[in-house]
Amino acid sequence: MSIKTKNPQHNRPVTILFITILVIGILFCIFIPYGAGFDEESHLVRIFDISGLHMVPNRGIENGDYTLSEIFSLSYQRADFQTPAFDQFSPTKFLVKADWQNMSEGGTRSHYFPANYLLHGMIAGICWRLFDFPIIPVVILMKIVEFLFYLAACYLTFRMLPIGKWVFLVIAFTPMALFLTGTLNADIFTLACSYMFLGATIEYYSKRDQAPETDIPWKLAFFILTVGCTKPGTFLILLLLLVLVRRNIRSKKTVIVLTMAVIISIAVSIRWMMFSADDSNFKLWTPNSTVSGQLQMILANFPEFIRFYFLGIVYSLKNYYTGVVGVYGYWVGQVPTAVYIFFPIALISALFIEKKSSLFGRKNTLLIIVVGLICLAEIAAFHFVAFYVPGTTNIDIVGRYFLPFIPLLFIPLSGKVYLGKKLSNFALILSIGSIFGCIGFYGYGIYRTYYTDCVYAVTKNNPCRLPVYKNFEVNNPYVAHVTTKNEVEQSFLPHCKNIQSVRVLIETINANPEDKVTMLISDEEHQLEMTQHFEIFGLQHRDYIEVPTEIEVVPNESVLWITLIMEPSNSPMADLGLLGRKPGEKYLDGELFFNGGEQDADLYFQYTCK
Repeated sequence: MSIKTKNPQHNRPVTILFITILVIGILFCIFIPYGAGFDEESHLVRIFDISGLHMVPNRGIENGDYTLSEIFSLSYQRADFQTPAFDQFSPTKFLVKADWQNMSEGGTRSHYFPANYLLHGMIAGICWRLFDFPIIPVVILMKIVEFLFYLAACYLTFRMLPIGKWVFLVIAFTPMALFLTGTLNADIFTLACSYMFLGATIEYYSKRDQAPETDIPWKLAFFILTVGCTKPGTFLILLLLLVLVRRNIRSKKTVIVLTMAVIISIAVSIRWMMFSADDSNFKLWTPNSTVSGQLQMILANFPEFIRFYFLGIVYSLKNYYTGVVGVYGYWVGQVPTAVYIFFPIALISALFIEKKSSLFGRKNTLLIIVVGLICLAEIAAFHFVAFYVPGTTNIDIVGRYFLPFIPLLFIPLSGKVYLGKKLSNFALILSIGSIFGCIGFYGYGIYRTYYTDCVYAVTKNNPCRLPVYKNFEVNNPYVAHVTTKNEVEQSFLPHCKNIQSVRVLIETINANPEDKVTMLISDEEHQLEMTQHFEIFGLQHRDYIEVPTEIEVVPNESVLWITLIMEPSNSPMADLGLLGRKPGEKYLDGELFFNGGEQDADLYFQYTCK
């Protein structure tokens, strides 16, 4: 694999970078568990629909809108606990095939233009509908093909760009972008098309004075059309074509072709956006609103909405930054802080790698940056329009939607300052090293999040507490009541050797000042290890009651018991409701008992590992 730049000294580092990203990207595709990505189930429902040549989503069951039940049952996000994802490779999961006689309703929030899913749909159609291959291997294949498509798009963009090549690569290979390539989504198609359009536009801008007047930039016209097939709102990046308008285009045919391509692209994008934003789809995101009702409310309170919008952006800046650089699906786990330090070092260093260029004057530099800012403002507006409520503030947590437009802010700044050959080479080494450091720490975070018990970084102030719960019903939960007449016991199987504490979570309280509850921790033989008394009256909803312990067990073998009792001397109305959930089969390593009788439920509890 040989990747050439205008500077021969940079060819080898670029080749190394692309080969490294190729290896890392494929590893991400394999080891990021299916369902860990944002809305991955919804995207796969849409992919399966398109594999059956159904281009319009949410047709309704009456029109045959069914999907594979395994899309949900095999999803990592649907698990009841955040546990190591090695089990996705076990035969009981990895080799599961579609049960065509037991399908689910096929509604989805992923109502984007079908082109976003065509590659996935072709694979699903061949592998599932034609050959009935197992679900997870085909999902991994889809992710690898999606990643290779993105890598090819980045390579093509890199080749087209006359300037800003290194800046582009730093942005294109952010950990967030690589995480997206390891999951199923519509973002990768949007990123790829946006980047290729950007590269083709700047390439034509730099070369058009050299090309014969009869040459029509069909490549640019094609990429303009692809932008119209991406996610809603992306078409505003077509404003970048204004850099061409500022210099006369010599060929009228070129003007006509590009103008027609822009009109078609915008028309397709807006028409599909109108479809996807109708009330039926809008309610999938905001169940209590309609598009028309939301717009009427904004117009009636427009000055207040402007305050809401800009204040929301200010409050969301940190989330936008972390969302561009890298988070994990559904914001689970904790991205190592080093990731957010290495990225700006890589990006700023990349600005000083290339030789001084006069390609963009001051006006065009400013124009491109303004286009980027307009695109970012528009993408942010989607959230704040949807969630506007008069008299409130709101914070946006999604930064990954900005990725298609970030290059517009930095590429025109590339080549403005050249520090000489030695410093340029140092900037190159620093940038590449920072990219690898950024991705390396992020990859370690993926391992920690998806393949360790503790999920988060373990520190003195943030100990490892297990189990890590997911999908817990808190609006109408199961409650286990501890009273003078009801003793509550919960067994559990620790996964670590040394237990420092055990805690349970309070849901309801009814007590007098003198009422107390006793919490006991005992071993498998019910021999007492630790006990502590708590005054109930001072406790609050969602408080923990926690017993410190110094217990050493055999991980995954020794059974411990949590027992909560009230003395008969407590007031008759004393009642401590502990948060739990049903059915008991959700937690297979223990049982819940009331006065010795087994219940079809379990307590919410956690133990702290030393």
